[in-house]
Amino acid sequence: MYRPASATFPVPASPIFFATPQRSKSALSRRQRDGLSTPLLSNVEEQNRDLIEDEIVETESGESQKLIRNKKELLILIALCLSYFNAFCAFSMIAPIFPYEAKKFEMSTTLSGLVFSIYPLVVFLMSPIVGKYMPKVGVKFSLIAGGFLSGGSNILFGFLDYLYASDGEDENGNPKVKQSSYLQFVIFCFALRTFMAIGTAFNETAAVSIMTVTFKHALSTAQGSIALFTGLGLMAGPAIGSALYQLGNNNFLLPFVVIGSLVWLVILMIAFILPPENVFHDNSEGNTEQSNFWKVFLVPGIFMMSTVTLIAGMVISFLDPTLTPFVQKLDPELKPFFVGLIFLCAPMTYAISTPFLGRLLDKKIIKGRNASIIGCFLGFICYLFMAPSPLFAFIKTSHLWLTVTSLLCLGFLCLTAMFVPVLADMQITARKAGLPMNLSTDAILSGIYTSMFYIGSIVGPALGAFLTQHLGFPKASTIFAFLLLLEGVCLLSFTLWENKYGNGARENKEEEDDDDREQWREYREPNGC
Repeated sequence: MYRPASATFPVPASPIFFATPQRSKSALSRRQRDGLSTPLLSNVEEQNRDLIEDEIVETESGESQKLIRNKKELLILIALCLSYFNAFCAFSMIAPIFPYEAKKFEMSTTLSGLVFSIYPLVVFLMSPIVGKYMPKVGVKFSLIAGGFLSGGSNILFGFLDYLYASDGEDENGNPKVKQSSYLQFVIFCFALRTFMAIGTAFNETAAVSIMTVTFKHALSTAQGSIALFTGLGLMAGPAIGSALYQLGNNNFLLPFVVIGSLVWLVILMIAFILPPENVFHDNSEGNTEQSNFWKVFLVPGIFMMSTVTLIAGMVISFLDPTLTPFVQKLDPELKPFFVGLIFLCAPMTYAISTPFLGRLLDKKIIKGRNASIIGCFLGFICYLFMAPSPLFAFIKTSHLWLTVTSLLCLGFLCLTAMFVPVLADMQITARKAGLPMNLSTDAILSGIYTSMFYIGSIVGPALGAFLTQHLGFPKASTIFAFLLLLEGVCLLSFTLWENKYGNGARENKEEEDDDDREQWREYREPNGC
């Protein structure tokens, strides 16, 4: 007889695993117990007040700090980590090897940048649509179907090398590609990258929705843990791609067939690991109201934090079409494998630091908004030193060690702080704005988070390739440095305004939560709770 994986998965005997706490009388809403519920509050507002009070009880008991509370959550976390590792391994693998193929087919740097950009463009367009219809389509189906489409497109992408056909030699004796072969290569590059992106939109939006539904009690820690595997995928992708590209006689076939097959294998595993669909449709609070995308997106705090994800996507994807030519100019003898290792620098430090920052955020040691502001300013400094900037007249020439050091600092000091706090901050802002806290809102927030990262990944490579082609890498990286500075100033200004003058300012709301916590403590003590 078939038994689901969740019924047979062995769980280590560890204090972090314990039964899911039941909502006892002592955990009921104070307003419900004291008869203070009022019809002047809408159902959504009443439910969100109850949610805040429930979180107060969990925080005091210490349980809200535990990431994994049962076998179901362990299985879901494993599935999400594997999914993200594969998705970002496939996403990053193309960066160090595609410029070689583009040069072989005589594709311009600008057009090569557009090949990178079409992928995030489609994800950006599809993610809000996927988020809107996710509750109807099903998060588990979206995750699995998206993975199969993305893996198949990667495998087909590996065969593009066979479209090459020579048309003799040019006046310098270099091979010349046939015009028909060039057109076929360009068309299939854009077509297959589009299908990869559609699969990714389903896969990632579903993964973020599952994370926000399952790990509300420790969202930043969960995001930090998953970001670790995101970083590992970003690290492994360029290195694996470069190694397989060399092993396969400098053609696309081997790296893309391997990564596509790996995506399929992991998706098959996830199909058995994930629990049934109904687990992710928790309406235990009785709140089934459907959220509107624009109503959620135009909440000022959500909009501002989405721009953080936008800029973060721009500054990391700027490197995709521009870093390889720059380091080759610094060291013409550098082999593709070592170029891939340079691409590892930022993802490596990002992967190492994300779980720690997530833990600090959930323990309230540092506020997520403050971390993002600091990250923007530190990223500004990292980008100035990357080339380095022409503003530094005292540095006469570029150095490979300086570029590598800047990339290492970029991942640790900037990208971690710009990615990890965003989703949790959006959740807090949505709750305080009175939005219904159910799968509908979670899916829309997931779509916003995913789409804003990918619109940044659209603008980053295209703008970066254009600026590098016309101004050079040092000036182009300086422009992106000032984008980070501008984002930091805007976010800091908005946060100061929100804390002082905003409707339902954050600091005032935090003080109200502290008052609720104190009153709840006073109620429990005389009643022996």
